Amino acid sequence: LGLSYANVSSDVWRNLTGIVTSQARVSRIRFGDSWRYRETREESDPRHETATWTWSPLDTRLNWADDRELDVLLIIEIDPPAWACEPGTELEFAQHCSIADEMLDDFALYVRTLLDRFGHLIGKLQMGNEWTWQLQGRWQDYLEFCDVITDEVEAYELAEGRDIEVALGPLPTSEMTMVGLCMNLDETELITILETHGFDWYSECGERLEYDLDEVRDLCAAWQLGPVDGASVGRPAIEGALREATYDWVSMHLYDNDDLWPWQVRGMRKLASVARPTSTPSYMVTEFGGHSYFGWDPSRTSEEEYCQETEYLTRSLATRARIAQGDDGFVGHELREAYFFSAHDNWAWCTQSGTPTHMTHGLVRRPETLEPSELTCDSTVDTREAVTDETCDSTETREARCIDDQWWSGCYAFNPILEVYNAW
Repeated sequence: LGLSYANVSSDVWRNLTGIVTSQARVSRIRFGDSWRYRETREESDPRHETATWTWSPLDTRLNWADDRELDVLLIIEIDPPAWACEPGTELEFAQHCSIADEMLDDFALYVRTLLDRFGHLIGKLQMGNEWTWQLQGRWQDYLEFCDVITDEVEAYELAEGRDIEVALGPLPTSEMTMVGLCMNLDETELITILETHGFDWYSECGERLEYDLDEVRDLCAAWQLGPVDGASVGRPAIEGALREATYDWVSMHLYDNDDLWPWQVRGMRKLASVARPTSTPSYMVTEFGGHSYFGWDPSRTSEEEYCQETEYLTRSLATRARIAQGDDGFVGHELREAYFFSAHDNWAWCTQSGTPTHMTHGLVRRPETLEPSELTCDSTVDTREAVTDETCDSTETREARCIDDQWWSGCYAFNPILEVYNAW
């Protein structure tokens, strides 16, 4: 078990994350690194003559994890410097883009330097996070991104005699939903469930969408051929990446509709076996946890609501445990690693529509929602004045993450789910 995207961006956040990893008794941690924060240079400088490399933040983070004997799954994020983007591929609401062909050698230099400096501190590399929406389904661009990483990893392994396993970037909730449904529509049990109960899907705006069996079949017929608006980039893009990339691990994200999780795991294995019938990758869940797209108001603070969230997470953990143990007829679908998201409440991402996600299922609860008697106070985790290792830029997305450092008062309490997490 591990924690995904636990905040390690500053000393005070690392102190709090250290407390959480100790209390949760985890042995693994997953966080990302971005080329855009390591190399700065003039856009018109193809020879790096004006380049400035900044490695100290990553050095601090990886050595912090090593000191605590935490195995690191490091994500190489798909958010290169602006001057390395292929024009026209940038997202309006985030910093992701395809890397221009003429910049792939520059990207390789970043990966090579990272491995030379820190390869001995990295357990695994993950090639991006939720690439399907970050690259808008451009799987050939994603393949170029992956090829650079795997080529540099192979060169590092030959030179250093040390193996670094590589994981394919995970599919997000919406993609996993389509995989779970559409790869298993020949399964009698799933058909019976859909005939009896239908299927509820919550959009990122909190809208409840209800589908009966025939409507699911129509969705899946479209998914087999290409993109499904608002739901998936389609099977051809996902299967293309599974078929053409080089990797040791297939990774997934499991959130809403936890009853569907076993079908999602089964569906991903089916899809991977079709894409590469002679390959036997390992499988991991690099994020799992509570609701993501339920449009909940972040001001909800009552104990009843926390209990509802805890109940949901308890069921989710139990579902994941059944998958791992091969129960419920899902023998052979064993997951070897899983990373809980997240360590802290409020480590939230705002969607394009402005809907906050992942607000209230951290292992540490929001301090402003509790009575003073419920809190433990520690000056080493007072993040109101925290300065991150990185310099925050002016984009709305990054500003939201910087502001997050102002929300912790130095006092905290653990979510009841931690007890369930530890018991499991």
